[in-house]
Amino acid sequence: MSESIYTILGNGTSLTKVKGAGDYNMTLPETMPTAAQFANAGELYDWTMEHGITHSCLQKGIQKHLIDLRAKFRGVKKDESWDHITAQKNVDDAEWVVTTPGAAGKVDKARQAGHLAAGLAMAGAMKAANLDDAMILAALVPVYGPEIADSIMTELAEEV
Repeated sequence: MSESIYTILGNGTSLTKVKGAGDYNMTLPETMPTAAQFANAGELYDWTMEHGITHSCLQKGIQKHLIDLRAKFRGVKKDESWDHITAQKNVDDAEWVVTTPGAAGKVDKARQAGHLAAGLAMAGAMKAANLDDAMILAALVPVYGPEIADSIMTELAEEV
């Protein structure tokens, strides 16, 4: 199951499911930031500069944010119908969120409570029904929050 980014960076490893082969422990390259660097904006910036990847990291962050915005735009709450005004307001109200160790801990707590497994089952069923990833993410975020929804989507991608 998914671990928080802080746990993965702290351990330097991530248990990763390989289709048809089971779970394997992946060791992160030494060039990854530490959990402490990830938590501190200045240290994280210095790390990107040291490795010459600041531009790439910024682009990846903006790409992920765009995916989140599309999910917010498409998303609709249960028993409500989609409308453009509400969809645009959801996009306009979206914020850039920093992942903190406390927020990352919520992923572990959700997994322990079985929520991640339930979300993964739900996402798997939606994928089997040929819904695109943005639509699946849009359905997960109101229930699980953005951090856990992202973890579910990562786990779903690993299963495919």
